[in-house]
Amino acid sequence: MTEKYNWREYYEHHKNREPREELTQLLDVMRRERGSFEDMSALEIGAGNMIETKALLDAGFGHVTATDITDLAENMAASLQMDVNDFANDVERLEFLKVSHEELPDHLQAESLDLVVAYLSLQFVNPEGFQRLWQSLVQAVKPGGRITLDLIGDHDGWAKETLADESVRYKDMNFHSREEVERLLAGFEQVQVIEDDSDGKTSDGVAKHWHIFHIQAQKPTDA
Repeated sequence: MTEKYNWREYYEHHKNREPREELTQLLDVMRRERGSFEDMSALEIGAGNMIETKALLDAGFGHVTATDITDLAENMAASLQMDVNDFANDVERLEFLKVSHEELPDHLQAESLDLVVAYLSLQFVNPEGFQRLWQSLVQAVKPGGRITLDLIGDHDGWAKETLADESVRYKDMNFHSREEVERLLAGFEQVQVIEDDSDGKTSDGVAKHWHIFHIQAQKPTDA
């Protein structure tokens, strides 16, 4: 899917934005519940310009893994690594994986993550690849760990857009109904789903219908 997007333009457009509000609010909740993040691990999928990754590091997470497939993201991560990693003492607070969503499950370990962050990124994998990725993410979250992420709904403009031959343009993306989202979250508790189904624009000003599920949930402590 990446060939359809000008990621340099996208990163430039968003470079000065604040971290997503739902992440900062969730970090406040987790801090009240668990205190220090020093011994905790987080993963951001599709980290892009590293805004949420930096927020996780600033919050004090002991280890953060950021994934992306663009050279731009890799360069941004390398710069951030120079600030937060203590190479002399072999302390790696920020790890960057230049992998696709299809490849990511091969890099995840069971019950290794306290938090998974994935904003407007999980749609960039075909439906079969998404199922494998989702299962690996669920397994990677520790009991009591949390997810905060977006899934794109089946009313979204991308889900409906066709080419001249009437084939689906974005067939390599995944889209979900409300019922499918609820099934995906069946093993979680404290589930919060905010559904945005409205007309809007893309970052470059093009009119588009958005259908997004903004999700937060926690894995049961006895999972």
